[in-house]
Amino acid sequence: ATRPGWPRPMARLLTGVVPKLQLANRVPDAVRSHDAAVSEKVKADPLCGSTSTVRTGAEAFKEQDRLREMLAGLESMPVPTYILHGSADPIVPLRATDVFEDKGNATRRVHEGLRHEQHHEAEHEEVLAELVAWLRETLPTPVTPTGPSRVAAAVSPPRKNAASPIS
Repeated sequence: ATRPGWPRPMARLLTGVVPKLQLANRVPDAVRSHDAAVSEKVKADPLCGSTSTVRTGAEAFKEQDRLREMLAGLESMPVPTYILHGSADPIVPLRATDVFEDKGNATRRVHEGLRHEQHHEAEHEEVLAELVAWLRETLPTPVTPTGPSRVAAAVSPPRKNAASPIS
C-alpha cells in the first residue's frame, strides 16, 4: 500500500485551526479481508468508523514518527513482541513492520496472501493457532486452580510448616 505524502503535513497544519474536522479515512471496507461478510459487518457496526478528526490523525502521525525513531535505536524489544502482518495488507504497508525483522525479543510473522484483518480470513484458525503457540512458548505458566505457576513459586515466600512454632 502506498500512501500519498500530503496527509501528514496537512494534519499538523489543520490541527491548530480545525482540530475537530472529520475526514474520511479512505479505507474501503472490502480491503480488510477476503471475506465479503466482514465488509458487511463493518458497515453495520456503529463502532467501526470511517472518519477521523484532524487532531486524531495528527496525533497518530506524531506517535508513528516517535515510535519509528525509538525502534531504530533498539537492538531488542524490551518485552517479548509478536508482530503479524498479511503480505496482501492494503492498509498497512509490509515495509512498516520490516524494522522488527532483525530485532531481538521480536517475532515477525508475515502471512502470505492475507489482508489486514487476518483473524477474519479463511486461514484465521492457523493464524490464531500460531499466535497461541507463541504465547504458550513465550509467557510464563499461569496460576491454575491446581497449583501455583513457576513464576508464583519463584516469587512467593516459603510456606511455614504447620507443625513449626510461630515465632
